[in-house]
Amino acid sequence: MLFNSVLFFLFFTVVYFTYWIISGALRRWFLIAASLVFYAAWGWQSEGWWGLRWTVHFVLMVLINYFFVREMFAAGRNQRRRDLLVGIAVVLNLLNLGVFKYFAFVRDVLIDFGVPVPEEVQSVRLFLPLAISFYTFQLIAFVVDVHRRQIEQRPGFSRYFLFILFFPQLIAGPIMRSTDFMEQMDHPKIDRRRMYDGLWLILGGLVKKVVLADPMGEVLSPVFARPWWYDGWSLLAVGACFSLQVYCDFSGYTDIARGAARLLGFNIPENFRAPFFARSARELWQRWHITLATWLRDYIYIP
Repeated sequence: MLFNSVLFFLFFTVVYFTYWIISGALRRWFLIAASLVFYAAWGWQSEGWWGLRWTVHFVLMVLINYFFVREMFAAGRNQRRRDLLVGIAVVLNLLNLGVFKYFAFVRDVLIDFGVPVPEEVQSVRLFLPLAISFYTFQLIAFVVDVHRRQIEQRPGFSRYFLFILFFPQLIAGPIMRSTDFMEQMDHPKIDRRRMYDGLWLILGGLVKKVVLADPMGEVLSPVFARPWWYDGWSLLAVGACFSLQVYCDFSGYTDIARGAARLLGFNIPENFRAPFFARSARELWQRWHITLATWLRDYIYIP
């Protein structure tokens, strides 16, 4: 269910009007159900009923992480137990990401370098869960924030699930923190200004994605398919255009995500801030995929 598809337009229209008709905690459960439908649609479109394993796997990982969050709150001031729980949770999340996303890549690299790999390993075909990187980063961030006592109150089951499953940001980010979302969960707001802002973000994202990124990809793909047909200047121009295509595609998707969230009463973080106007490589990094850069800073670099 691509953001620039008619199916998503119909889906979001139903979700939008139903969401604002109902009230209270029912809204939260409705968004959880809508998010599961949104996620399951990708697997269904790819593999039919068998594609629902993506959703089962995703929900299972969320349940496992919720168990560790709950146990850390139950541990109270027992720091040794809290350290053990956060360690196991982070390792499990990284193993899940490594196995499903990088197993085939590492195996193929070993084969290419002539390393003997058992036939049983060569024949393994794992599916790649959709958005596994994004939701893994959010799961790790939440459990680490609980360990650091930056989250002082145990989240309810529905609040935690909605934070991870919230469908606008699920596929391409931005990577949210608990402080970006959970405080807004009980009091979503909509007014004329928010509607204008949300629709403007969606329109801008569609222009980036449909008008710029997709046609540019069709123009560039023949060059990447047969680069030996072109001279150096052409390849240099194509390389520059490819960076613009990636930017328009990725930032277009996140703009649509932010716009859809705004229409549902939530503000989610900005992910790109005019990166090609940066005056240095460092500033470019600070403006490009901002939520990933800050995640790496706060959970890897500084610690």
